[in-house]
Amino acid sequence: AEAALKAGIVDPPMSQHCGRGPFNAEAALKALREKHQGDDEKLAQQIKKLALANDDPFLMYEYGMVKLRHGDGASADKLLSRMGATYRLRAPCFMPPLYRSAFKHGPGMAASRYRNQVAAFDDVLPEAVLGALEKAFQPTAAFWSFHNYPTDKFFSYNVSLDNVGRSGGDEPAAKKPRVAQAELIRQIAQYLLPLVTGEMKELDKINDIQSVEWWAHAREGVSVGHQMHFDLDELALPDAVRHPVVSCVLYFDSEGPPTLVTNQSVNSELEASVAWQCEPKRNRLLMFNGRNLHGVVPNGVISSQPRLTLMMGFWSNVTKSAAPAAGGPFGPNMGIPTADWVKQFDALDTSAFDKPLTTTEALISYPIRPVWRKVTETTKPPSKRHPFSLIGGWILSHHPAELQTKLRRVPADQQAEAAAESGEESSETDPEQESGDVELDEVPQIEVGEVSMEEFLKLREASQNKSVAS
Repeated sequence: AEAALKAGIVDPPMSQHCGRGPFNAEAALKALREKHQGDDEKLAQQIKKLALANDDPFLMYEYGMVKLRHGDGASADKLLSRMGATYRLRAPCFMPPLYRSAFKHGPGMAASRYRNQVAAFDDVLPEAVLGALEKAFQPTAAFWSFHNYPTDKFFSYNVSLDNVGRSGGDEPAAKKPRVAQAELIRQIAQYLLPLVTGEMKELDKINDIQSVEWWAHAREGVSVGHQMHFDLDELALPDAVRHPVVSCVLYFDSEGPPTLVTNQSVNSELEASVAWQCEPKRNRLLMFNGRNLHGVVPNGVISSQPRLTLMMGFWSNVTKSAAPAAGGPFGPNMGIPTADWVKQFDALDTSAFDKPLTTTEALISYPIRPVWRKVTETTKPPSKRHPFSLIGGWILSHHPAELQTKLRRVPADQQAEAAAESGEESSETDPEQESGDVELDEVPQIEVGEVSMEEFLKLREASQNKSVAS
């Protein structure tokens, strides 16, 4: 969404005069979707016709997405290359289950061969516990309004855990003073911790988990997606590139596209060699190596209700920020505020967690190999319209490995040299912030492209109305 805003594709006028006044690609696409709903072939033909007639990169992108959903990468590349794309995920990553099964990438295997990379389990939470979470995250819940959701600003919270499996260290967490903080989340994370550490037992620092970062999303619309990304300690960048030990997704329904997990690591300079997809299902838990690139690739399936998920990152070491006030600003790994929504996350009676952890492994997709594909260049010249920033990270204008190599820390001597040239004094910062949590007014707002196009339009409309009112 942020890339779309910068590229100007969602701000009127989306101009390319054709003798009929301003061309509105957004409105044209909406009209075509309504007219050709259920007929992707006809939809693709009309999108391509408009894209070429108006030299519009937004429509070239949408045409590519439609063709990739049907496994026609060659046709997709013809227009994607014209808008500057050089790499993309392979077609099976974009396909709905119906089409993907024909390419032998449908659900059908457990993840036991890929221990310490990815695994999924069904019916992980007792029904009473899951019900309490569903109530806390219902559409009218105060949690969403407190955070002005949907928003293009990333926010998450952090609660400490009692990890009895820790390998050494100072005083065990169980004996430290505990601050009341979204106890339901803590109970759930603590309940799931043995499953997480057992399945990912060979990961570095798996026995040193100290806290869980958590956040939630309720995505809706035909273009629901979540950009390809790494889970990171954003407040430590660029001084340190840290990731959770294990990342998890808890699904509340069967809505929306699957989660795509690759073995592309933030610690490596290589692109992914394999990827897996996990379909949403109520009470299913997906877990994967916290260093791995992942996201949600839109597959064109229209959701009947929002795709609700709770994300959890199990950390051994992460920079935390202070609790927010109503209205923000918000940031990553915040402390729990004093707010009405927090009451929905009060602790449950311990008897609610008497159900033993399930060991029923869920089926994930057959592995996708290779993951990335170089876009076949067209003989026609690239579009001469304004540069189009590619949304989502599933279609790129650079090599896939640059997704992580750009995160690398600038060496200290280069920082000092740059500071000397600018006349500023270089300073050392402690990414651990041992003196206390980082104040939110000191935290730069983190832009994310994880809202759907429909939601972003709502955000834009609300912003415009606010500007008019003021």
